[in-house]
Amino acid sequence: MSEERVLKVRKHNKKFEDFDKSKIVLAIQNAAKEAKQDIPEATITRISNDIYNSFLEQKDLTNIKVDDISKLVEDKLMASNYKDTARCYIRYHYDKEKERLYNSEIIKQFKQKLNGLNIENQNANQDEHSFSGRMNEASRVLLKDYALDNIVSKTTRENHVNNRVYIHDLDNYAAGTHNCLSIPFDPLLSEGRYNTRNGDARPPHCIDAAIQQIIGIMQTQSIEQFGGVSSTHIDWTMVPYIRWSLFKEIISYIAYENSCLEEEAEIEFSKKIFEELHKKFPAKDKLHKELNEIFFNYDLDILSIFEKICSE
Repeated sequence: MSEERVLKVRKHNKKFEDFDKSKIVLAIQNAAKEAKQDIPEATITRISNDIYNSFLEQKDLTNIKVDDISKLVEDKLMASNYKDTARCYIRYHYDKEKERLYNSEIIKQFKQKLNGLNIENQNANQDEHSFSGRMNEASRVLLKDYALDNIVSKTTRENHVNNRVYIHDLDNYAAGTHNCLSIPFDPLLSEGRYNTRNGDARPPHCIDAAIQQIIGIMQTQSIEQFGGVSSTHIDWTMVPYIRWSLFKEIISYIAYENSCLEEEAEIEFSKKIFEELHKKFPAKDKLHKELNEIFFNYDLDILSIFEKICSE
């Protein structure tokens, strides 16, 4: 015994229900009554069965749209001797579609955003009370709906609608792009790729310069786009510049302790000490512990000199 194939109809509210031939029969009967035409029940039943069977031939039986059913009913009636009924059926569905659209949830959300009745201020860069803010938020409502219906997959759409996942920047999917950005700071800093219309910057060689460039990059990018900007691993990005600063501190200490050394010899000597420290203490906490005593004594000496100068 062959298994009965079940057709699933996707309604305008995006919910699904089983294909019901009786709804087609009732719709045709109501249109015929308005057109004052007497259509035999057998004819109406045959039309509904033909439409049902035509969908059985499709590969995807689980995503039949209501509008596709209505179109087939219109075609069947127009091809028959009951064209007045067909016109009444078309006019009825046109009016129902206008009413449905006007009272739909998507239009309700659109009107709320357009009239500033649902202010959320989701983005710090834009005031939703302003003219441009209301226009932008209203358009985002329609863009999100378009993306769900025409861009993302059926599974993704259902997961988003049912709150299983949340698609960030969903409205931007309609244009095939994104809105927010994780800035790739590593190549921008290390390769000197940071440049604007007015200038550029060389790769930084200390933590202070690196942080200043990061601030500049984030400010520049924030001006260029509506969404937020961020860094995915700012701590890891800062590692080489922390090492540069540490290396410079070591050079300063050695220069202070070995003022008799020539400059080139001093730098070479500093590099060797730095390399040895990394070999001996690869872990950060051990390296810091070893250097703490060195810099503590160095800072005390500098402080004492400063105090001496101030007392004179």
